[in-house]
Amino acid sequence: MNKIDIKICVGSRCTMMGAMNILDSVETLKGENPDFNINISTIKCLKDCKNKEKNLAPVVIINGEKVCNATSATIMERMMDVMRE
Repeated sequence: MNKIDIKICVGSRCTMMGAMNILDSVETLKGENPDFNINISTIKCLKDCKNKEKNLAPVVIINGEKVCNATSATIMERMMDVMRE
């Protein structure tokens, strides 16, 4: 069984850009797949949103891999990929 460690930034910008929607989706997926070891945590601002050239929020870390401009769809897809491994 693969372990999935999800860290969702809940800093101001990430929250405004949809981090809470991602959190809700991840929690729903966890509830629907109790056989998988999914650990969900929220983290403080990673300062990635300070990049003046492009907006990187929201930021999610999946098993150590940082995903910028995350959406519920991209995070669900990545989690499903990990579940299939």
